[in-house]
Amino acid sequence: DASLALRNHLAVRDVLRSDPELRRRYGELKLDLASRDIADSDAYVAAKSPVLQEVLHASGRFSPTEFATIEALNNAPDAG
Repeated sequence: DASLALRNHLAVRDVLRSDPELRRRYGELKLDLASRDIADSDAYVAAKSPVLQEVLHASGRFSPTEFATIEALNNAPDAG
């Protein structure tokens, strides 16, 4: 769902702008992943997923069903 994807991206942006601790953790994770030179996009998405799930929970913008949909999409074999 394009609307859900857009809301997901906007929620991540807004939370990372407003929460210094989550922004720091996400930034450190991105730097760590970049240093590992992960070529597999599925592995990259899977590695980011736990922190992004925290970010999305912190946004408070998603119903449990929407959150489950986002989580399933991020963990799908062709995610990324």
